[in-house]
Amino acid sequence: MAVDYPAGVEPGSERRIVEVSYTLRNDGSVVGCEIIQSSGEQRLDEETCRILRERGRFPGGAGGPLQVEWFGAPSLDNPARRGDPLPIEDGDEAVSGDALTVASREDRGRGSALIEVDVSDDGTPLGCRVADGSEAMSLGRAQCRMYVSNGRFIPASDGAGGRRRGIYRAIATWGPG
Repeated sequence: MAVDYPAGVEPGSERRIVEVSYTLRNDGSVVGCEIIQSSGEQRLDEETCRILRERGRFPGGAGGPLQVEWFGAPSLDNPARRGDPLPIEDGDEAVSGDALTVASREDRGRGSALIEVDVSDDGTPLGCRVADGSEAMSLGRAQCRMYVSNGRFIPASDGAGGRRRGIYRAIATWGPG
């Protein structure tokens, strides 16, 4: 979420996690948000709730708890842009070990891949691709399959307080540092 950091808060190099509880309207949009575990930065916690109220939509969802991860400063390893869809973590990992095991053998358990997930305006993953030139194509395709089948996202922002379809971009790296 580095690109959506509030003014006056520096991303830094570490990831920060905010855990929230939220309440939903009948249409799945977020009406209430409460901080359960702070990131240590009040403005970041408040921005988390603002983004959830503005862009969050969880059709059929029950409401929190939910962990929102704020990434470090934008870099080659973090290709996200302001207003892009944001991945959310609700205890169910989007990516698990079993499917990666076979792909890992093909790519010798190491490498990186730029993954682009097409996310609908309600946060549903519609498709995913591994960018050309990625080192670990098999691992990237396995990661894509898991994002599409299990991933959850806050939709992209349209810049006027609404949601839009967008692309979530991430660099996935496997193997020893």
